[in-house]
Amino acid sequence: MVKLTPTEFIARLREIYPRYADMSGGCMKFVALLKAMYPQGVVLYDDDHFIIEIGGECYDIDGVAIKDGHIPPSMYGSEYMRRQWSHQRIEELISTTTTN
Repeated sequence: MVKLTPTEFIARLREIYPRYADMSGGCMKFVALLKAMYPQGVVLYDDDHFIIEIGGECYDIDGVAIKDGHIPPSMYGSEYMRRQWSHQRIEELISTTTTN
């Protein structure tokens, strides 16, 4: 299996899908994908947008992201996160607050 860095993976994905069509919850789905690929990553949220921190660098669908007020989703509380995000992966992301 070829091991890509997060930046390489995102670049290859953008070659296939130049623009991410799902702008409603797409950041959460993308972070769930990166978390599956890089289990050591730490999921972060800022009341609007999910990012993931891997090896000291933050990422979203556009590539390198700026960590600006992002905290682990669990700090918002699981009830709040469930109200904001109805996707099936939200429970997984809420509980993923530390590195493995």
